[in-house]
Amino acid sequence: MQVACPTCRLHLEVTPGSKQIWATPV
Repeated sequence: MQVACPTCRLHLEVTPGSKQIWATPV
């Protein structure tokens, strides 16, 4: 799932056994 915000792109990745979330500047 990817959510776009005005200043950055928020990435949420759900993998078996772990969750990762990070934001990257556009």
